[in-house]
Amino acid sequence: MDPIFVTPSAGSGLSVTSNSKTLQYSLSSPVAVSNGGIGLTTLTAYSLLAGGATSTASAQSLSSGNSGDMLVSNGPTALPSWSSPLLQTALVALTNSQVRNLGVTPITLIAAPGDGKVISVLNCFIKLSCPTGSAFTGSGNLRLGYSMTSGKEVILTAKINSSIIASSNQISRTYPDQKTGDAYTNSVNQPVLIY
Repeated sequence: MDPIFVTPSAGSGLSVTSNSKTLQYSLSSPVAVSNGGIGLTTLTAYSLLAGGATSTASAQSLSSGNSGDMLVSNGPTALPSWSSPLLQTALVALTNSQVRNLGVTPITLIAAPGDGKVISVLNCFIKLSCPTGSAFTGSGNLRLGYSMTSGKEVILTAKINSSIIASSNQISRTYPDQKTGDAYTNSVNQPVLIY
């Protein structure tokens, strides 16, 4: 019985080359999403992939964020974007001279966050690394506060007394002052200062 020859079909995303001796299938590039691919021939190094703008559109590469950023949704019809974590730690080291002059020259601990945003301080740790000469010569207060054109809005107050003027390394912890009914402009888009 003679063999039966069937003409091969390329199918979706494939091409066929044949002659009397060979049969070669070639895959179209890039492989479309509808054929199980991502519709791309190259990828951005280290970037994450997201679906295309439609169910059959090519995949999309996300932009690269900064170290420590988190991915935030921008809704069901937009790519997510990288954003700074909502909970952050701010650390600043002050010299004796800076501490002595805080009343005249405040130190910015956290820069203004932007229009419509407020920085909420959860707590504050103060570490005194015992210097050669103490920065404090008597009792007083070390404050964190929002900067305002009319002055400063106190967030929290750390009492400076004999325990922090001590001759050994010390840690003090304090929590924000409670306040209600404060003016919107006193807190919104304000940097946090040490003074």
